[in-house]
Amino acid sequence: MEYYESSIQDPTVHNNYIEKIHYFQPIDKVILYEQNMKNMRIYNGATLAWEYDKPCPGVILAIEYIPDKNAICVSLSDRTFLFFDAGTATYKQLRKFNLPCTQKCLCYVQRKMALFSAGTEGATFAWLIDKIFKNEYFEDLNDNAKDKQEMEYQNFTTENTPWFLGSIASCIVDLENIE
Repeated sequence: MEYYESSIQDPTVHNNYIEKIHYFQPIDKVILYEQNMKNMRIYNGATLAWEYDKPCPGVILAIEYIPDKNAICVSLSDRTFLFFDAGTATYKQLRKFNLPCTQKCLCYVQRKMALFSAGTEGATFAWLIDKIFKNEYFEDLNDNAKDKQEMEYQNFTTENTPWFLGSIASCIVDLENIE
């Protein structure tokens, strides 16, 4: 690969090193977050011009785009998932729910309509997107007390598998050819 210098300038100030950069082709956005930061930084995918910083209530651990709902899922250090509307200029919050443990990585599998996550407990979880977007799982976005059902999920414990290396998963990948 050849290196060439770009004329694109990033006018934003980065207070820490960049943890991850994602490009989501269906919405043509580049989204990044910095280590120990609570903002999603959103750029135009074609021009790489900064568009918006979306604040979150906890430190961002992982981000994934859900094309079926045109939503961005963010896993936070406070053991919650937030879902933002990728079709609005301000990325309005759509859903929020608590998690059984901290989730450090996300992978959406469209053919299964499931969001897979893993983290600090050495287990992988499968979350059905249609159930997440049903109203009985909808938490009050203003954090008002009310009765809520626990979000259903399927737990896949990985401790006894040959690839288990420790208690923290740092990446999930969909291998379509082996389901």
